[in-house]
Amino acid sequence: MPNMNLKRLTQLGLLVMACFLTALSQIPTPDQITPPKAQPGELPKPQVPEQPKAEPAPAADQGPTTFSITRRTVLAPTTVMEKKGGSFVNGLSTSNFQLFDNGKPQKIDSDFSFQPISLVAVVEANTTVEPVLPKFRKTGILLQGLITGEAGQAAILAFDHRVRVMQEFTNDPNKLDDAMEKIKAGSSGAALIDAVAEATRMLSHQPKENRRIILLISEDRDQGSHATIDETVRALEFNSVQIYAVDVQKYFAALMRKPEDPRPLNGGIPATATPSLRGDTYNETTLAQNQQLGNWVNIAPPIYRSVRDVFKQTPEQAFTRYTGGTTYTFAAKESTLERAIDDIAKELHAQYVLSYTPNTQGEPGFHTIKVTVDKPGLEIRTRPGYYWGGGQF
Repeated sequence: MPNMNLKRLTQLGLLVMACFLTALSQIPTPDQITPPKAQPGELPKPQVPEQPKAEPAPAADQGPTTFSITRRTVLAPTTVMEKKGGSFVNGLSTSNFQLFDNGKPQKIDSDFSFQPISLVAVVEANTTVEPVLPKFRKTGILLQGLITGEAGQAAILAFDHRVRVMQEFTNDPNKLDDAMEKIKAGSSGAALIDAVAEATRMLSHQPKENRRIILLISEDRDQGSHATIDETVRALEFNSVQIYAVDVQKYFAALMRKPEDPRPLNGGIPATATPSLRGDTYNETTLAQNQQLGNWVNIAPPIYRSVRDVFKQTPEQAFTRYTGGTTYTFAAKESTLERAIDDIAKELHAQYVLSYTPNTQGEPGFHTIKVTVDKPGLEIRTRPGYYWGGGQF
């Protein structure tokens, strides 16, 4: 009997021992709990839990790709004046206007809302106009006060054979005034077309909602430009830039120019003893003085109004006519220059800016613009047209 009990106890102990070893084998070892140590020079690998694989998204139905085409808007700044008295006409609406592009009526989109003005003053600064430069320098503060206003901004360029940026765009009248005061006469060149081209480039970077204006204070001549009139006019039209010019007449500058030395006229030789250019008579005193000073006041048009471009016009004439601007004459009096700028400001703020998307985009070449008003006795001025190469705007 005691032997039987001992045998059973032995079997029971073996069973308990087997269960213990089985349970012990299921406990994870230390290397199973923490990552193995990295070898020298090797970074330990992070343990990233395995993410469940996402089901692939169903393929989208890919239709044909479409592109939206931006259509070009053409601006036609229009001045309306009374034929008698020349006063500006205000209070008109789009229903009073009719606009034609290449003879076809267009839908006017403009609501005549206020548009800030971005302006570049382009000032001739060479030896020819040196006597009147002091007059120019007093106009800087007028640009902001009369034309651009607080919402607009202005820049200043000066040119002789070079084009110099005297002031980038600003609405600070003091900076504009300081820039005008710093303009000094340079060489005898007059790269007028290059200066207008540079002003157009500067305006092209201004906000599209701004009106873009160039105020040109110079003689109506060009000497030494690389750009041409026709390509510059096209850039002006494409960027919707208007040009207003104050024409500094050459003979006024000549009248004000001081003699370079005190020597007598023609070396002291009497005018009556000098043969005329015609070779058949002798000069009168006044004619000799005109030849000496270059003051050919009796020759019209001036000698610089030569045929130079496809428009058969001088630069100033082409720029103002083809952009819808106009030209004012500066007669060497400060009040006259101030009045010209004041008149330009009044016209700009009285204009109707008509905008439309042409329905004639399939017609390449020059597009004519014509504007009419349903009221009699009015004079209307706008740009004559624009160039278009054909195709979609």
